[in-house]
Amino acid sequence: MALGLFLGLMLPPLAAVQAQDPSQAKTSAPSIPTSTATPQALQALPPHRALRLRQGAEQRTFFLLDKDEQVVFSIQGPATVQLISRALFTDGSPVLGYSLWYRLDGGDDQRIDVGGIDVDPTASFVPASSGAPGRALSHRLAVGDGWHSLVLRRQGSAQSVAIRALATMGNTNDQIPWRPLHPIRPPASVELISADGSLGTYFRFNEERGLRFEPTVQGFLRLFVHSEHFTSQTEPFRYQIEVRRDGRPWLLYDLLGERSAELKTVGGSTTPGKVRQLIFRVEPAELGRRSHYLIRPAIGSGRSLLGRADFAATSP
Repeated sequence: MALGLFLGLMLPPLAAVQAQDPSQAKTSAPSIPTSTATPQALQALPPHRALRLRQGAEQRTFFLLDKDEQVVFSIQGPATVQLISRALFTDGSPVLGYSLWYRLDGGDDQRIDVGGIDVDPTASFVPASSGAPGRALSHRLAVGDGWHSLVLRRQGSAQSVAIRALATMGNTNDQIPWRPLHPIRPPASVELISADGSLGTYFRFNEERGLRFEPTVQGFLRLFVHSEHFTSQTEPFRYQIEVRRDGRPWLLYDLLGERSAELKTVGGSTTPGKVRQLIFRVEPAELGRRSHYLIRPAIGSGRSLLGRADFAATSP
């Protein structure tokens, strides 16, 4: 399963570091790039439960993660992501520790074990009935170009945890020789027009009629995706994109569809959403056979999306 796939000149592979107090954290870590950009707080995809943490004169938003629940973040890369977790002390008893699992783009679960927690006397949650916050523990990972889905969950222990995520943007590699990639047996095409008058051809795909590709050489596929919004759909909505390789589930992206004020379809009744760019590695099958890649909305969503693809070949 591909987890955090990047081009050679992009960010290094996904990496997590040992839990540490942010006040004692180093400014850099192996495999995680440094950046002068300002970290931006990430909003969890709805539905979610938010808590306000007061520390001195500042207030910050955390998201509550109870047993068997999950919090999902949609991240635009390349970026370094810092996960900040705090245990909730609700009855004065000590918290021995907790475990978090995270999954990037539908890949394998990665586990983070946290122990030795005590109450942070400098902070409090609003409302106070939520409990007393434990000291902050920090974990970092890196994601490459394009949009990514990060899913965090708790399992087993009844301990509640509050989560906050910060993303520091890196530099996109603009030297990649991308070429348009036409899908096999494509669905209906749709012309998009932007505010400056330029046109682009996209394909409307859904659960029954997805985008199919059969690469003959290894490389990277870049997919541009727009959600579709009817006149009555004014609020953003979540949607999922599934990537299947040779008929088996491979990647899963959880994204937020937001209506675009700059795009429209030619002769259509819907408004495109803001673009989401996905990048992942593709490889031909062994023994001269081609691998089949199918991209479609997640089963049961009932949605149609607009997409087009580029391809960049890489040497073995």
